[in-house]
Amino acid sequence: MTFFIYNINWDVLESEKEILGLPIEVTINLSENTWDMIKCDFDDYIADYLSDQYGYCLLGFDYETI
Repeated sequence: MTFFIYNINWDVLESEKEILGLPIEVTINLSENTWDMIKCDFDDYIADYLSDQYGYCLLGFDYETI
């Protein structure tokens, strides 16, 4: 399954987002097995994934299935 994650709100100052190169949108592909395991905790999974990938915490995001 593919998800478009957008309106990513990082827990950094607005002026730091561009300097740090933090994205405001990403596309994430998940296998069916992963989806079955995390669908109840999708928001937490994506927040952890993005934090692990970019090294910063986030305050929220929106998403849609592609």
